[in-house]
Amino acid sequence: DLCKLLVDKGCNVSLLQFGKNKNHLIFDEVHIFTMRWRGHLISRRPTSPINKFLKNNNLKIDCIIFCSETATVPILGYQTILVQHGIGFDYRAQGKSSKLIGLFGRGKIGQMAQRFEALKAAKLVDKIVAVDYVYPTWLMTFYPEWKNKVITIPNFTYQLEIKPIKRNKFTRIIFARRLVERRGIRIFSEAIDLLMNSQDEFNFEFGIAGEGEYLNQLEEKYKEIPEVKIFKYDQKDSLTIHSKYDIAVVPSLASEGTSLSLLQAMAAQCVVITTGVGGTSNIIIDNYNGIICAPTAIALAQAIKKLASNKDDSKRMARAGFETIKYGFSYSQWSQRWIHALNINQGLKSDI
Repeated sequence: DLCKLLVDKGCNVSLLQFGKNKNHLIFDEVHIFTMRWRGHLISRRPTSPINKFLKNNNLKIDCIIFCSETATVPILGYQTILVQHGIGFDYRAQGKSSKLIGLFGRGKIGQMAQRFEALKAAKLVDKIVAVDYVYPTWLMTFYPEWKNKVITIPNFTYQLEIKPIKRNKFTRIIFARRLVERRGIRIFSEAIDLLMNSQDEFNFEFGIAGEGEYLNQLEEKYKEIPEVKIFKYDQKDSLTIHSKYDIAVVPSLASEGTSLSLLQAMAAQCVVITTGVGGTSNIIIDNYNGIICAPTAIALAQAIKKLASNKDDSKRMARAGFETIKYGFSYSQWSQRWIHALNINQGLKSDI
C-alpha cells in the first residue's frame, strides 16, 4: 500500500529484499531488487548487505525507508526512516530474532536484549514512523529529547458499508488471526469449552480462522464438534469472513502494532472483545465501541455472554466501532498522514 501511494504521488520507488537468487523485476511501477544474502540481517557494519547494494547499484535515492528494525543499518548521505511495528518485548521471545537474543535465550535477559536492539535501531535513523502509540511512549522514557523524531501513523483498513443479514438463532463468534500463544488462541479455546459446558441458554457457533502452531491440536480437539468451525482464509477476504459473524475476539496476551485483526473486525461491523494490550488500547474504549476484558478464559467467556444477552448493546457498540474506523483508521487518514510525514522529512522527493 505504501509503495502504491508513493507511485501515485509521482515517486520512483525501489524495493530491496533478500533471497537465494539475485533478481530484478518491475511490478506495478515498483522496481523490486532481490539481493542474494543468507546471513543474519542485523549486520550494522559498513559492509552490511544494504550498504553493499547501494554501493554496487548506481541508484539515485532521496530517502530510504526501513520496513523493520532487523534491517536497519547506518547509512550516511541519505534521509532514513524506520517503520516500527510495535513492541514485542512485553512477551518472552518465541524465537531467535537476533544473535544477542539467541545467546541469552527467551527469558528476562532475552527480553532485555530485545529492548536493547530496539533502542539501537532507533538511534540509526533520522525519523521513526510508529504504527501504534505504545512504542513512542516507551521510547520517550529513554530519550525524551526524541519527541520530534517519532511520528505515529496507525494501520488502516477498508470497510464494508452493508453487513449481510444473518437469519439464524445462533450468536456467531470468530477468532481470525495467527493461531499462536501470544495472540490468545489458547484462552479462546478454553473460553469455548466454558461456554459449551455452561447451563445458560445460549446458542453459539464458533469460527477459528488462521494458521499457526495450535492448528493441528485444535483440529483434533474439535473434529467431532459441529459448533466449532476451523478454516483458513486469504487476507483479502477478511472483511467478508468477519461480516458473517456477530462477535470478534482479539484476546492478545502481549502488545502488537495497531491490531489489523481488530480494525478489520470493526470495519465489518462485528462487536469486538479485546484484552487492552498495546495496539488495541488505542482503538477500543470499553463499553463504547467494544469490550475490554482480562486476558483469561473466564473473563473472555463472561464478555461473550454479556454481548450475547444484550443485542441492543452489541449493535450499538458494533456501530460505534464502525464509525471509529471510518473517522480514525481509514485509508484516507493513513495516506494523508504518510504524505504529511514525507513532506516534512524530505519534501517528498522523487526517489525512495
